This record gives sequence, C-alpha cells and structure tokens, in this order.
Amino acid sequence: MKQLEKDLEKLKGLIEDKEGFKNHYESLCANYPDMVNVINDFIKLLVDDFINEANGVLNEISIKMQLGESFEYLPLAYIARTYFKKSRGWLYQRLKGSMVNGKPAKFTPEQINTLNFAFKDLGNKIISIKV
Repeated sequence: MKQLEKDLEKLKGLIEDKEGFKNHYESLCANYPDMVNVINDFIKLLVDDFINEANGVLNEISIKMQLGESFEYLPLAYIARTYFKKSRGWLYQRLKGSMVNGKPAKFTPEQINTLNFAFKDLGNKIISIKV
C-alpha cells in the first residue's frame, strides 16, 4: 500500500505532462489491477482540486476585471485599514493575485463580502456629500 501511495503521488506530479500521466496511469492499472477503483478515485480528487483551483483563479480575475479603471481611484489604503484592519499591501496582493508563500493571494468568501460592503459604504458616503 505504501508503494501505491508513492506511485499515486508520482502520478499527481505528472498532471501537466499528458503523455507521462497517461503512461504512468496505465502502468499503475497494470501493476495494481485490484486497485483500479482506488486509482480512479484518486484521479477524480485531482480533477476536483484542479477545478476548484481554476475557479478560484477565475474569481480573482473577475474581481480585477470588475474593478477595471476604478482600481486607480479607489482609496485602497483606506479600505484596507478601515474595513479589513490590514495594510494596503495586503489588499493589493489579493486584488492582483500576487504570489504569497508560493500561492496566489486570494480573498476568502467572507473577505469578498467585506470588500463589497466597503464599496457600497464608500459609495453611500460619497453620495451623501453636499458642498
């Protein structure tokens, strides 16, 4: 069983090498014929992880696209400090999807709600200004 785990981890490392992945998969099925269901379940988990990661990237891209040119005039330092109790750099990292500890920085669902609240709150404050 330990060897199968090592072989599955190797398969995981080949996810971006279509031919290598296919060859290793076929080898696994030949070497572990009674474990084909386990191997296929492992691949399903890999695919699910890949889809979830891709969806996260798409969400981050859509945030940047939704902000468009407003990214330039929004008071991001104020938003970071007031609504998140974080630094401007922290907010920029998440808006731009910068790499942090080897992974792209992203918002949690709760943080997205906070960001939406911040935009709405700032909009209401600006609308209420009368000169």
